[in-house]
Amino acid sequence: MPKGPQPTSTIPPLTRARRRVLTAVAEISDGRPVLLVDIAERVGGHPNTSRQQLDQLIADGLVASEPVARTGRGRRPLGFTLTPAGRQALAGQAGQPERTELLKAFAGYLVTRPDPVAEARAVGELWGREFDLPPTADEVGAVVELLEMLGFDPARATTAGGDDAVLLRACPLLDLAHAHPDVVCEVHRGMIDGVLAKVGAHRGVELRPFADDESCHVIAGARFGEEGREAVTADDDDPAEE
Repeated sequence: MPKGPQPTSTIPPLTRARRRVLTAVAEISDGRPVLLVDIAERVGGHPNTSRQQLDQLIADGLVASEPVARTGRGRRPLGFTLTPAGRQALAGQAGQPERTELLKAFAGYLVTRPDPVAEARAVGELWGREFDLPPTADEVGAVVELLEMLGFDPARATTAGGDDAVLLRACPLLDLAHAHPDVVCEVHRGMIDGVLAKVGAHRGVELRPFADDESCHVIAGARFGEEGREAVTADDDDPAEE
């Protein structure tokens, strides 16, 4: 049996874009506040995109901002610095053990229910519908961003038949998923179905637990019931993705 994904790390949930911005602040700073223009130049893309990520990092307590001195007239620009929590996030020293333990207890309870598979999928779908996600044409991208925040280390991929897919390279409930894949993985599948419904998608997913030695596979719009297991290839990272 393939090994599947790895345990979720203890780094706080950060999207790929926010991690790039947080890393840029750390790399550019020499003890002084970093300007937005320098951050945007490092990560690429429009400065407004970097500013949106900075606003969220500030709200999460990972970055602090303060006006910095400037020559000439006009409003002083903001400078950005890492907070202790931001440094811990990049170092992987902070986490959410309480949430993980709660999820483990919940999953352990589900396996004792009379119809655990159906209940697990229903609970997962309700969970997915609770996330505040607007309708979007990039429905798979919305799923990837949410899974990233939840600690699944997802990567976009494509099947040999051209279907959209997502690789789940980490799992916050890996031990329980190994012990009870028919329940824990159904929670995850239901959650993804719920997210797809929330963003306006009209297709379900097939979740293939421990599909290879590094990940589980999520196939969007797959034709259920087929025996074939076509190859899934990770897409190249899009440097412009924010």
